[in-house]
Amino acid sequence: MDNQNESYLRRENKKNGGRFSGKRGFIMKRNIYLLMVLIGTIVPCATALTITDVQISPAQPAIHDIITIETAGGIPGGGIYFDNSNFIVDGLSLQLDMYFTETIGTQIPKPWFHDEVIGTLPQGDYDLLVQAYWRPSVGVDYILHDDYSTNFEVVPEPITLAFLALGAAFIRRK
Repeated sequence: MDNQNESYLRRENKKNGGRFSGKRGFIMKRNIYLLMVLIGTIVPCATALTITDVQISPAQPAIHDIITIETAGGIPGGGIYFDNSNFIVDGLSLQLDMYFTETIGTQIPKPWFHDEVIGTLPQGDYDLLVQAYWRPSVGVDYILHDDYSTNFEVVPEPITLAFLALGAAFIRRK
């Protein structure tokens, strides 16, 4: 940089009380702005969307029962709203993905609840993975914040068991 430009920048710097000015000032202001945007994006991600409980209803489902996955959790912050969910069945592995977006409000923990009706399942011992995805605002990608694993068994209908036992007794009798 030549002496004329340097002296101009020094004069402007003195005139503004040492604050940012000129080309360097513009670059510094831009960098501070970008840093603030980056912090504004990262800090909300520190809010922990948590899954605190997952229950299967009915507790011991039979093959003809309509099964519901009942989930609950919390988030420090202004609260959230539920966007949508995606339920996947892969053999005996089940996965429920839930998607949330944060809303503006007071900074206190807010509980959330979601019930997913999944219908009937064939007899078997199932592993269930529930995942909660969160985003700070609309238009931003979702971030996986918590997961919860559990398992449950779907049993034959009690009347079916009674008929099986009766049939076995009948065959044994002959």
